[in-house]
Amino acid sequence: MVVKSVGPQIATIRGIAGATIMGDGRIVIILDMATLVRSEWRKGVERKRRKKTSARSRSSSTTRSRFAASRSVCSNATACA
Repeated sequence: MVVKSVGPQIATIRGIAGATIMGDGRIVIILDMATLVRSEWRKGVERKRRKKTSARSRSSSTTRSRFAASRSVCSNATACA
C-alpha cells in the first residue's frame, strides 16, 4: 500500500493523514486517529468547562434574585419586624 498526500482542498481538514489506492482501484482516505481523538477530547473538556461555568452563573444569579426579592419585601422596617 502506498500512501499519498491529499490535495490542498482536503489537506485543511483536521484528521485526514492521506489517501491510497487499493488493489481493486478503490480510493481510501487514511485517518489520523490521534488527531481526531485529541480534538474530540478537547471539545469534551471545553463542554464540561462551559457547563460548570454556566451552572455557577445560574446559581449565583438565582441567589442574587432571591436576595433582591427578600430585600424588596422587607424595605419597610415596620413590616419586617
